[in-house]
Amino acid sequence: MKVYLGILGDPAKLSKYDDKFYSLLQYDTTGSIFYLLGASEKDVTKEDYQKMYDKLINALNIINPHPIDIFTNDKSVNSRIGLFPSSHRHLLKGPSFVFAPFPANSTSKLLKLKSKLIINLMKPFVKLKLVTIAYFPQGGKAAYRTKADLNLTEYQLIELFKKYKSKSWFQWYYLEAGSGEKFLDLKTIQSVLKTQIKEDNKYQDIPLIVPKSIYGGGIIDIKVLNSILTVEKDKLIPNCIIIGNISEENIDITIEMVKRINEFNSNLNS
Repeated sequence: MKVYLGILGDPAKLSKYDDKFYSLLQYDTTGSIFYLLGASEKDVTKEDYQKMYDKLINALNIINPHPIDIFTNDKSVNSRIGLFPSSHRHLLKGPSFVFAPFPANSTSKLLKLKSKLIINLMKPFVKLKLVTIAYFPQGGKAAYRTKADLNLTEYQLIELFKKYKSKSWFQWYYLEAGSGEKFLDLKTIQSVLKTQIKEDNKYQDIPLIVPKSIYGGGIIDIKVLNSILTVEKDKLIPNCIIIGNISEENIDITIEMVKRINEFNSNLNS
């Protein structure tokens, strides 16, 4: 098991990405990096998604990377580009997988019902791997859009994670600070990750990478990333880390992060 880095590109901000962004995989030596296309706004056009996808495909053809194996070497996942759509209207032909988020901490029963219905309706027709995610945004536009309950205490948040962990319908569990928001404190992240390991006690490695767990938000520099990846006794590390804003604001720091993930995963095997 290793840690993966998902680089979230926002099709609403196409002009903010330079050629280095589309070629980040050239720095990946351990097969740990993938792209996600996800807009911060629901009304972003499908055409903008297509433009970003086409640019990524062009770069990937030049780099010729190995397929991502984050989904246990699933042969249907034959590229490193996935979708994290704000709407079913953003679905494209081409990407191998789509993160289908369910607003787990939403205050709206109607929104939860609608989300689950759409995901279930999509399953037979989407010709790519559909990854159902219990999604817990703690701020930003995603929290606003999903009507997230932002008044939960840490205890209530942990209990909510436990509740959804018991539901086999979900494949992954995503705690997000929110786009542009501050990094959540490590204590909260650790408490949430602990709710995810009861069924996975066979993983006794140090560091303990928690399967099917995702954290994203507020990772603005290499120091924050290192705080997540620091190996200590009883320290838990998410299986997947998502970065977004930094890849449009400072590509050189993003390249550092890619190299740091490679270094971390290389050390796991040494």
